[in-house]
Amino acid sequence: MFVRSLGTDSANCGLGFVPANGQLSLQMDPGSKPIQTYYNGNQDMAMNFELALNSDSYKTARDVLNPIADALTNLETLNSEDGSFEFDHIEITGMPFNQLIDNTGNTYWITNFIAYVTKNN
Repeated sequence: MFVRSLGTDSANCGLGFVPANGQLSLQMDPGSKPIQTYYNGNQDMAMNFELALNSDSYKTARDVLNPIADALTNLETLNSEDGSFEFDHIEITGMPFNQLIDNTGNTYWITNFIAYVTKNN
């Protein structure tokens, strides 16, 4: 996974909801949609994702999430292992912000992005 390859702060990136132990997590957000459908069934897609981190420190969240956001913005290629998609680009739609604080004081920091790909039929 691209995020895990960025370094030690992102190496523990999991998939799905962020656990309470401070691990970084990647999950798909609602609202992904096709932008255009071609006659052969391929679709240009806008796919919504979020990176989430549990931390009580804004500096920690910023130091982990901002370099990842920068790397995603500058990503030029991402290869599909099975040819199911062609990568176009990524747009960061929300830099690190504290999404919620639960009743135990855990603060969850979120960075949102949209991946633009062509899904091959």
